[in-house]
Amino acid sequence: VQYMGCELKLVAVCDMLQEAAKAAVEKYGTAETKIFLGPNGYKDVIASDCDIVFLCTPPFFRPLHMKACCAAGKHVFAEKPIATDPRGIREFLACAAEMKRKGLSLQSGLVMRHEPANLELVGPVHRGEIGRIVSGRFYRCCKTPWVRPRNPGESNRDYLCRNWIHFREMGGDQIVEQAIHQADI
Repeated sequence: VQYMGCELKLVAVCDMLQEAAKAAVEKYGTAETKIFLGPNGYKDVIASDCDIVFLCTPPFFRPLHMKACCAAGKHVFAEKPIATDPRGIREFLACAAEMKRKGLSLQSGLVMRHEPANLELVGPVHRGEIGRIVSGRFYRCCKTPWVRPRNPGESNRDYLCRNWIHFREMGGDQIVEQAIHQADI
């Protein structure tokens, strides 16, 4: 796959759900891309010959996966949010500090801060042109994120993983998962 002038190779994918893993490989992988499934498959991805691990699972798992990536010396792209509770945030941040000491890269999924239109919008604020900000308000106007009906015979685990955005324990809540983009700007 070509991305921003670089040739990238998808080495391995892990997901709790086989259909999601297969879809990722069909879109970005090759015949050599390995698929790992289940709650411990992340260990196999990290043990593979990848250089960068993308943490795009439900946020509940992010601190655990981050810790494993740090221990293995892997660079990380971590989708937002980095965790769903204060303990997870502290664990993630401790790993981030360790990664910095090791010279490893960490990038977050807060994409709006890199979009030219948003940079232009917040430029005067960052340059102090509008004075000292004493309060603010933001809105997130969008439709309800996906709701995937329960499949016949589906386990609670799989249902939670497919609908994690609607469960505070799995995704944080709508503020840390969706409105974080506006708060970040």
